[in-house]
Formats: sequence, structure tokens, C-alpha cells
Amino acid sequence: MKSLSAKLAHDWRYLALFLSIVAVEIGIARYLHDRLIRPYGGDALAVVLVYALIRSFYPGSVLRCTGVSLLIAFMVEVTQYFQLVARLGLSDNPLARTVLGSSFDWGDMVAYSMGAAAILLAERLARHDPTG
Repeated sequence: MKSLSAKLAHDWRYLALFLSIVAVEIGIARYLHDRLIRPYGGDALAVVLVYALIRSFYPGSVLRCTGVSLLIAFMVEVTQYFQLVARLGLSDNPLARTVLGSSFDWGDMVAYSMGAAAILLAERLARHDPTG
């Protein structure tokens, strides 16, 4: 039987990556107010963040975990289209607005897709054996 710590975290490297990306995302939200990195770089990183969290606890395939991460991001964006934060009466809640967002943008969907592509590329490069 697996130990409790083994059940709680499948891979500590992904958990460390998740925590690192949380710190980067907080830094982006607090200190960057540009038109490229904050809106689109942050969205691409959000997919990587979700992926890292999933891989921390679930040993699924790279493709499956990437797909789930991208689907979650797309679902959040769709909730923005339907103004879920406002409908839930959370428009004055900065955490809800930050996590769920408040405005739909097709550019965000592209950024999420780029984040997913970056995951697939990084995982492929990480598994490449240069000694061949």
C-alpha cells in the first residue's frame, strides 16, 4: 500500500513547478500592466499551471493531462462569455474576477492553445535522450 505522501503527490517536480508558476502569475498580476505579457502570457501560463497541478497528483499521459488543462481553460473563458462572475454576484470580489475573469476574448483562447502547445513541446524535449 502506498504511503500517504505518495498518495497526496504523484510527482513533487510538478508540484514545485505549480508553486513556481503561482508565484510568477502573482508577479504578473501585481507588477505587469502591459498589453501582451499580462493578458496573453499569463493566460498561456495558466494552462501550464493547471497542467502542473494535475500532473502533481495524477500520473496520466501528457496528452490527456494537457487536453484536460486546455479544456478547463476553455471552460473558464466560456463562463466569461456568459458573465458568470456577475451572475453569481461576485463582481466586487477581486479573487473571483482574477480566477474566473470577467470578459471573453478570442485572443485568450489562442493564448491557452499556445500554452498547451508549449507543454507538449517541453514534455517532448524533456523526454528526449540526447545519447540516443
